[in-house]
This record gives sequence, structure tokens and C-alpha cells, in this order.
Amino acid sequence: MLYILIFLIPFQGFSQTFSNKVDSLNQVVKTSGIESEQLDALFQLTNYFKRKDKPKSDSLFTEAEKIYNRIADKTNFYGDYYLSKGNVHYGKGELEKAMELFHIAIKHYKNQEDYEGLWGTYNTMGSVNDDIGDLTKSLTFYLKALDVAKEHLGEGAEVGTVINIGVIYAQQGEFEEALKYFKRSRDYHIQFGAGRGLGNNLNNIGQVYSLIQETDSSMFYYNEALSVWEETKDQKGIAMTSHNIGSLYKAIKDYKKAEEYLKKSLEICYDMNDQFGITMNISTMSRLFFDIGQKEKGLSYLKEGLEYAKKNGLLYKQKELYDDLFKYYKGERNYKSALENHELFFAVYDSLNNSENKKNLEDIETKYETEKKQLEIEVQRAELAEKDLDLAESKNKILLLSFLSIAFVLVIGFVIFSLRQKNKANKIIAHQKEIVEEKNAEITDSITYAKRIQEAILPTTKLVKEWLPNSFIFYKPKDIVAGDFYWMDQRKDTILFAAADCTGHGVPGAMVSVVCHNAMNRVIREFNLMDPGEILDKTREIIVAQLNKTENTELVSMDNIRDGMDIAFCILNIKTNELEYAGAYNPLWILRDGAEEIEEIKANKQSVGKVYNPQPYTTHRIKLQKGDSIYIFSDGFADQFGGEKGKKYKYKPLKKLLVSMKNETMENQLKLMNEEFETWKGDIEQVDDVCVIGVRI
Repeated sequence: MLYILIFLIPFQGFSQTFSNKVDSLNQVVKTSGIESEQLDALFQLTNYFKRKDKPKSDSLFTEAEKIYNRIADKTNFYGDYYLSKGNVHYGKGELEKAMELFHIAIKHYKNQEDYEGLWGTYNTMGSVNDDIGDLTKSLTFYLKALDVAKEHLGEGAEVGTVINIGVIYAQQGEFEEALKYFKRSRDYHIQFGAGRGLGNNLNNIGQVYSLIQETDSSMFYYNEALSVWEETKDQKGIAMTSHNIGSLYKAIKDYKKAEEYLKKSLEICYDMNDQFGITMNISTMSRLFFDIGQKEKGLSYLKEGLEYAKKNGLLYKQKELYDDLFKYYKGERNYKSALENHELFFAVYDSLNNSENKKNLEDIETKYETEKKQLEIEVQRAELAEKDLDLAESKNKILLLSFLSIAFVLVIGFVIFSLRQKNKANKIIAHQKEIVEEKNAEITDSITYAKRIQEAILPTTKLVKEWLPNSFIFYKPKDIVAGDFYWMDQRKDTILFAAADCTGHGVPGAMVSVVCHNAMNRVIREFNLMDPGEILDKTREIIVAQLNKTENTELVSMDNIRDGMDIAFCILNIKTNELEYAGAYNPLWILRDGAEEIEEIKANKQSVGKVYNPQPYTTHRIKLQKGDSIYIFSDGFADQFGGEKGKKYKYKPLKKLLVSMKNETMENQLKLMNEEFETWKGDIEQVDDVCVIGVRI
């Protein structure tokens, strides 16, 4: 059911009130004798109609471009021109070209300090990446938009970006968080004006309720949204919500109504030449006809939908449609075609999972390394300048001693020369110091964005407390981004959770953690494994396959790179209190209710990654009682140097610490662990990422 979320339309500009300006903008274009006013109005209209009426948007931009090329002073219109031109390509489905133009627009908006233009462009770039399924880049641009809104534009713009962030949460399965963001935005639009903003929010809320199978609530919000679209005569909105109502009727097997609404949506999308909408409707129609037994018709729609998805670069839709074709051909016992489509499905799947998060972090690391080298060059230059200064001063002293008998005037001349050289060198050093500080700030900003992206894949505090209410997570990265991570999922009465330690820390460690996190998600959601040992076996297989992909095997190969992770993986049945555990180097500690010592379940002595002669991971099954506590962790806490002698903390004192806290609440245990860590560490630098998870039954 998640595919319907791709049909969301993220907020673009102040669209809830903009439709009221259309008439006045058209009047400016027709009657104003000032070309700059006409140009501004045409650009605004182009952006407004880019997805509502593409031919009209193209026509408006053509008219605007004529004026733009004619006027002498284009300075104030650079950003608007490239944004509008990018939107024209966006409307045609030419997403790569659109993104190139949006990046140029961003540059000019920054130079002009045009924050509304900057905010709107970031939102649009997030929307483009959402359409093609690159959620990491999408979230990055939405976070940038939110920063601009908070600092410069106020609540109206913040709420607009909040809708987009809600979409990302929904696509990641964080439905409660998504509803919180959508309802916040809905309340704002009800208070300050309805229109497109309200329609989008009602539609989004309906979609989330559909995904959690609350059909009545979903249908209520869809109909409310449809009323808003019909009242405002918004054809795009009508098409979007009609598609979603049709999908909902299909889910509850009311196929007649489902076909009625889907055909209505498809006709509107054809009229508007909305490539994305056409793709969505055709693929849903194919599933509908398969459901009612009309296989030939379903197959025809399926192939047509795939062509549209490939044409528009919609990787998520391609993945779904290849999977549908695989299932169809498998059911027809056409195993050759089934295998071909299954391979194409995994090719797209790998492209999404191996590139969207990893590539983003790779880009950040590449930028970091480049800037680091540049920084080192600048520091070397500063050191050379300082040495030149010292050399000049020494030379002056020697000359002064050697020619002491020379006239006093000459001595003064040498002193003046020396001072001038020193001042010049000091200016060079000061300038280079400014460059170093600026580069440092840019590097920190880049890695901070990487942190926000990495945090988006971690379970939220609210979700952890919902699934494991009597628990704590002590998570302390060494650097801004981390190689350690914690992971959690739910399947009926079982909670799956893990503490993982990936190779390295900082940016390299974070890159490996994204690969490992995605591999675990794939094992659970695609292969449906529920045995901890089997899960780690399959995760190892996927990680080795991902990290072994390279065209230059001499420079990068798994014979040279031993990337992977140490992990403690648990599955807890909250009804029976039965625990299953498997580990790679990281053990499981159990503190029974009333006990004075910790039981240790040992892990396999092999990482989840490329190892010599790999063995299957062992699954341990333990019966727990109410009041028992369990702990899993990375090695960061025990390996921290500190204390009076600057030695490692080690595991034995860690066990004593946990036993000493056994009567404390889990919240107090978290507080005491943090105090112990900081006291032990003192002024010594943190040596590694730290992750400790405690759960009381």
C-alpha cells in the first residue's frame, strides 16, 4: 500500500493563498507598461501552473523569456529565471535537467538574499528527489528549506516544509510522526486560509490512515479533501485524491467504484499531460484488473505503466512494476520471463538501496577529503610564510651586527625594511587563518547535514518507548556522525532490536553503518526471516555483496577492505517473555531479578562482513521472568580511557556498575551511566562511539 504515498504533492511556495493572486497577476501581464513588473508576474504564474496546467506553464515561460532576454538589468531576476526554467523541465519529467537549473537558481538567490526564493527552490528540489525515490536527498533539501523558513520567513513557510517532512516520515513507515506533522499543518491552514494547502493535508492524512488500515478514517479525510479540490476547481487535486479513493475501494474489494475513480483520475492526468499521475493510475489499474481476473488487460496496463516509469526516471515505481511482472509470469509458469523481471527488480532495488543513502554520504566524505587537503595546503603556506619571516628577521640581525659601523641612517633603513616585511607576512597569515576557519565551518556544516540524515534512519525516542517502554538507549557518537547505531522493528507480538558497531567512526563509519542498516531492513522486510542467527547470516551475505561492488578491484576489494559490523541482535516476545539472541563479537548480558551477578551469553567470534571460512551464527533462546534486565552494547564504553591512571574502563567494572544500579529505574540507569562515563573520561578525548541498550522485562 505504500506506493500511493508517491502521489503526494509536496508544498510549493505559499500556494494556499496564491490562487487568489492569479487574476491580478494576469492583469499585470496585460496592462502594465513596466517590463520588470510583467516579468515578475509571468515567472510567478509559470511556477504556479507547472503541475496544474503544463502547456500553459510552458507558454507563460516562453513569454517571460522574451522579456528576460530583452531587458538590460537582469540582476534581480536571475534566480526567478532559472527556477521557472527548471520548473518547466520538471513538468515535462526531465528531472536531471531541472535539478541542474535549480542549483543555479539557489546560487543566485543566495547572492540576492532572496529567502523566499531560496526556500521555495529547496522545497521543489526535495519534491523532485521524492518523485524519483531518493529519500535521503529529498530530506536533505527539506531540512535546508526548514532552516531558511525558521530563520527568515516565519510560521507560514515552516508549515509548508513541515508537510514535506511529514511525507518523508510516512514513506519511512513512521506513521504517527507523519500524522503529527500533517495535522499541525492542517490546523494552520484551517486557521489562516483553506485552498490547496488544506486539500493536500486532508489527502495526506487520509493516505496515512489508509496505510494503517483505518479505512473509515481514511475515506472521511479523502472525501473532505475532494470537497476542497472541487470547491477550488483544482484538477490536479481532484486527480490525486480520486486515485487514492480508487485505491482504497480496490483494497476493500469494491472493484466497480475503484475503477470509476481511477478512470476519472487517469482522464484528468491525460488531459494535463501529467506523466507522474499517468504512471500512478496505470499501475494501479493493472493491479485492479489482475484482481478481477482480467489478466490480459492487467498485463497491458502493467507494461504501459513500466514504460512511463522508465521514461520519467521513477525508480520506486519501476521496482514495484518489475515485481508485479515477476509474480505474473511466475503464476503463468513462464519462468524465463519471470527470472528476467526478477533480475531487473533487484537491479533497481540495489540501485535505490546502495545509492540513495550511501552515495549521499560518499559525496559528503569526498567533499570533506577535498576540503581537508585544501586546508592542509593553506596551513603549509602559512607555515612557509612564517619561516620566511623568521629568516628575514635573522638576516637583518646578522647584517646589523656585521655593519655596525655603517651610518646610523642605514641601520634605521634596515629596521624599517624588516618591520614592513613582518607586517606583510602577518597579513598573509591572518588572511590564511580566515580561509582555514571558513573551510572548517564548511566542512562542519556538511558533516552536520550528514548527521541529520543519519539520525533520520534511527528509531525515534517515541517509537522506542512505545515498543519497549521500560528501557534506555545510551548513545554517544565520538564525532558528529557515527559508526555505531541502534536498530528496531516490530512484528506482531515480537520486538526486534540490535546494537551495532560498524568499522570505523566519523564519516567512514557512518557510510558503513548506512550499508549495514539497509541490509538489515532488507533481510527483515524482503526475506521475512525471524531467527536471529539466520538474520545475521543473510545480512552478512548482503553486506559482502554490496561492499564488493567496484570496477577497480586493484584499489578497492574485499581482500583489502574488511568493512562490516559487530552486533548483538535480539528478538523479544512481549507476551511470553521469550528472548532469542545471536551475536557477532558483542555478547548478551542478563541480570536476573534479585541476582548479584550478570549472566553472559557469548557471541560468535566473527564479524558480520567478509571473513575467512564464515560459520553460521548461533541462535540462543532464553526464558526471561518479570523483573529481569538485559543489556546489549558496543565496545565503546569499556574501551574508553580515563580515571587517575588513564587506563581503559573494561568490562568487569561495567558489570559492577550495572549490578549496582539494578534497583534503579531505567531512566535513572541512563542518567547514572552518562555520569559514570563523563567522570571516568574526564579531560581525555572520547576514543570511540558508544551504544548501550538496556531493557527490563
